[in-house]
Amino acid sequence: PPMSRVIGGEAARPYSWPWQVSVSMGKLHSCGGALISSKWVITAAHCVIEYPFPQ
Repeated sequence: PPMSRVIGGEAARPYSWPWQVSVSMGKLHSCGGALISSKWVITAAHCVIEYPFPQ
């Protein structure tokens, strides 16, 4: 059945998008991201701009 959060969307099968990640702050989902290597995730700047990281 179509999902109500995305127009025309549907539930994804487990492991059908292996590069997609959930960026979380604690236990809350904050944003999505994508694996670009075995150690790096790319996401939008607004997802992390409020959380300063050490240089």
